Amino acid sequence: EKPSLKIKLDWKINQTLYGLKELTLNAMNDDPTMMHERIAYKLYREAGIPAARATHAGVTINGEPYGLYTHIETVDRDFIRRWFKDDTGPMFEQWDVDFYDNQIACPDPDAGQPCFELEFGEDDRSGLQGIADALESGSGAAKMEAAGEHLDVPGFIRYWAAGVIVGQYDAYPYGTDDCHLFTQENGLLLYIPHGVDETFSDAGGSMSGAEGILATTCTSDTNNCYADWVDQVWAYQAVSEKVDLLGYHDFVADQVEALIDADTHHDHGSTSTVLYYQNDMRSFISTRRQQIQNQLGSP
Repeated sequence: EKPSLKIKLDWKINQTLYGLKELTLNAMNDDPTMMHERIAYKLYREAGIPAARATHAGVTINGEPYGLYTHIETVDRDFIRRWFKDDTGPMFEQWDVDFYDNQIACPDPDAGQPCFELEFGEDDRSGLQGIADALESGSGAAKMEAAGEHLDVPGFIRYWAAGVIVGQYDAYPYGTDDCHLFTQENGLLLYIPHGVDETFSDAGGSMSGAEGILATTCTSDTNNCYADWVDQVWAYQAVSEKVDLLGYHDFVADQVEALIDADTHHDHGSTSTVLYYQNDMRSFISTRRQQIQNQLGSP
């Protein structure tokens, strides 16, 4: 009853709305709190990681109310221009793939084989292949150093560490999807978060147990990459507290409660059910420091 929507504002004529050519409206069908995206993306942005802007929107179509949506900034060239001086590099979506030779090339995008999907720009996969080649042999430290010829390794560490704070266990490097890789002006691929609707839901999930090949290589380099990642996790927990992510949760919850109550199309049962999961999310945020302490030790 409540589909997610993508609206192309320049479908027939060249026009924008507040600089946007496209609106992405997420129905939040996989988010029983109806708040995950707005709050998770805020943490990423506050941490200085390129991430979409997000807010809530009440949507009506031809006069019929469709309910509460998350309005998410589309990760496209306009988004890239806000964060980077040079927007010409290719961007790929990582979707059910990792850095293995047979998943890099994509000779027939319609064939359905797993591969990094080109979002825009020239289809130059030399950086992806370079990362895969670097991770094939040698020690963890040597592999990460070699991967750094093609990958923004500090950027990956920051992206992964921020994902720990919001519990982004559905994305790489815990899963194999829900992220973008943009080729910066210096030629290095940088991770950009995506698909954060299933965050804040597994407080006890293993922070260091990511199975993506980049993560397992990093954790095997205990004196360098892994140590840097642990330090960054603590740094971003401090950011969460500095910007009062818990207070922002409460602000957003109060803001949307009446809109949730009026939304008869959402998939999460009653308003009381949504409020229950929002309270669970609140507990996740308030206990995150202790969870990090339990798993990674003191800062």
